[in-house]
Parts: sequence; C-alpha cells; structure tokens
Amino acid sequence: MLRKATTLSSLLPFSFANINIPPPQIFFSQRNVVGLVNLKPAVPGHVLICPRRHVQRIKDLEANETIELWLGMAEIQRMIEEKYQV
Repeated sequence: MLRKATTLSSLLPFSFANINIPPPQIFFSQRNVVGLVNLKPAVPGHVLICPRRHVQRIKDLEANETIELWLGMAEIQRMIEEKYQV
C-alpha cells in the first residue's frame, strides 16, 4: 500500500462530504491535502485526492490550498508510478 502520512494525529479528523474516513484509508496527508484509498478502484492506483477544507468548488480554495493540492497530486502521481511501475 502507498503510505506517506506520518502519524495518526496528522490524519485525524477527516471526512469526505459527510463520511468520516478511517485512518487506514488515508495514505497521504499534508496540512491542506489528503489522499484516500478508493475502496472500489476503477484501475490499480485509482485514488482520491481531496482538499482538507470543505469547499463548494475548487475555485473557492485559497491560493496556498490550490498550490498544495496540485503539488500533492504530482507527488502522489510519482508514488503511484513507482508502486505500479508505470
């Protein structure tokens, strides 16, 4: 499994919409970004990457949150490429 998050306290609390996400499903955690294992992945490596703060639309994120989201996506992509040799 991919694993970036360092401590349990850095993972909690997090919810996706109104669903509390159990810590074992979180493989990436930063101040403003969370990476979640998809329980029904379409393909190997299919994950969800979410801003930590709940917003209606991505345009509602602050600049620093948007930057961290995109940098997080790039880092997660590298992790997936390494894991799945793609």
